[in-house]
Amino acid sequence: MLAGTAQASPSATCEVSANLPDAASVPMHAAGKVTAMTPVAKLPGWFDVVVDDGAEHHFGLYLASVKPPFAVGDSIDATLRRGGGWHVVYDALIKDHRGQTLLVVSGSGADDWADGWKVARGSVVGGRASAGADTAAQRTHVLEFTRGKARATVSTACTVLDDGTARYLASGFAISWLGPRPPDGVDYQAFSMVRSPARPRAAR
Repeated sequence: MLAGTAQASPSATCEVSANLPDAASVPMHAAGKVTAMTPVAKLPGWFDVVVDDGAEHHFGLYLASVKPPFAVGDSIDATLRRGGGWHVVYDALIKDHRGQTLLVVSGSGADDWADGWKVARGSVVGGRASAGADTAAQRTHVLEFTRGKARATVSTACTVLDDGTARYLASGFAISWLGPRPPDGVDYQAFSMVRSPARPRAAR
């Protein structure tokens, strides 16, 4: 793929989420070996990841139809932080032992960990109509990713980001409201990026 291009794969998804045990609010940082990636019972797609840097650190990782960019035995540097208000979300940044970004999760929508990509809300592509004059319409947006001259429109379908220096499988969306919104009707966005030379797997 040429630098500065992006390609969507509408039949695939590559959503990634992360969390900390017990909805912890204290940020976690661990640089060490991955000693376990255990599937979580009754939560398909979720794994309990354990990193040992002299102490065991646990975090949750959800992967939808995409392979993790690290495995048990690999050395990684993992940082997670909590965000959100009425709805708790997490951001995660995972690098390999060389400092190369492997995975980015932004439940908060912040792009400061996105390996130089800037992320902004794009055009409306769907949503839920207003039920009347006193209720708001909820709108779903794509996200616009830019890094240097590279640009990409990212949706919940898996999109390949490639600016010539790194290749990621990205997924994301934004929500906004038009009209009188409910108490929990906040505007927000979320996205994820998984470094990968591999193609996304088709959704079942």
